[in-house]
Amino acid sequence: MTLIVRQTWAQVVDAYRELSARRLFWLSLIISLVVVAFFAMFDFNQQGMKILGWQIPLTFFNTNIISREAFFKLLFSTFGFGVWLSWAAMALALISTAHVFPDFVASGSIELTLSKPLGRLRAFLVKYVLALMFVGVQVVVFTLASITVIGLRTGTWVWDFLLAVPIMMLIFSYLFCVSVLVGVITRSALTALLAAGIIWLLAFVVHLVETAGLLRGRMQWEAGQIAMMDGVKSRADKVRELDALLASQKPPSADTQSERERAAAELAEWEESFKDVSENVQSLTTAHNIIFGIKMFLPKTNETFDLLNRVLFRDDELTQLANARPVRERDTRWIGKVRVSSRAIDRELRERLAQRDEWWIIGTSGAFQFMVLGVAAWVFCRRDF
Repeated sequence: MTLIVRQTWAQVVDAYRELSARRLFWLSLIISLVVVAFFAMFDFNQQGMKILGWQIPLTFFNTNIISREAFFKLLFSTFGFGVWLSWAAMALALISTAHVFPDFVASGSIELTLSKPLGRLRAFLVKYVLALMFVGVQVVVFTLASITVIGLRTGTWVWDFLLAVPIMMLIFSYLFCVSVLVGVITRSALTALLAAGIIWLLAFVVHLVETAGLLRGRMQWEAGQIAMMDGVKSRADKVRELDALLASQKPPSADTQSERERAAAELAEWEESFKDVSENVQSLTTAHNIIFGIKMFLPKTNETFDLLNRVLFRDDELTQLANARPVRERDTRWIGKVRVSSRAIDRELRERLAQRDEWWIIGTSGAFQFMVLGVAAWVFCRRDF
């Protein structure tokens, strides 16, 4: 046991020296603190927003709309975690760690490691976990700094931000396993980085198409279909009423006949429009099911990050944020012969996505990681170095 601990500790020291020597670790750490310091310049009050004491009046976005605490949570969640950690820092982390396994299996390096009484699988897993810890340190520093800023500003210490640490490490692990597999096979850090970037981009595009594109469009057209169905029913009832009225008139009134013809023509238009809407709903449903099926086999980077927002924001805060947006003409859309509220659809979409089970999100993404990492470990253990 002592030998195993010493060997593992030696790998930890080697990995730290290797990663820190590339200076991207320190660069990312410094930028994280700069980002937090930048956000600390903001404040929020009844008049609107303040930046370094300079007041920016906002009638639609102030403490009368949302609380000061919710503002800072939104600021750090959207820009700090959502932009910096999820994109910029994640990209730096992938660049920093892309060389780890290509260099590890390079001639001269792997021989030195395997010359010790150290199992290949253990050497592989320790190297992988240490790279994850490299990212974890960065997230811990940023998260603690964010909690401190919000605590000093509002008097509320948002310890739920600590959930960002495992979430960001999960997201990174989804992508890093691809980098590991390609790095072990090709021994090229650039190829490994490109492969991870492609999977990252593919996961983002598929998520965007599935949710903001097809699912949102499907829900919008389904809402229009329901409204159209009610419209067709009411116009069919009107035609039947006029038919009954004509049957009771001896002789039939010309005005009633004219009104019946207009009602029948309007009913025919609505039925034709309803048929087109129903066909669009069917097409969107089919397309959404296909894309959702593809998504099942990809890592859920965006939805994993959204798990943080589920914890940070209460339902009433999300409603306040949605209502703070100014009303615009484009907030409604014609579907057939009816108008559908885009705001209502956005709210329903948010609720439907929030209903997606956390274990499904993490489980399917974990299955992707397990399969990719398993293949990488098998190649590493079987390869003749």
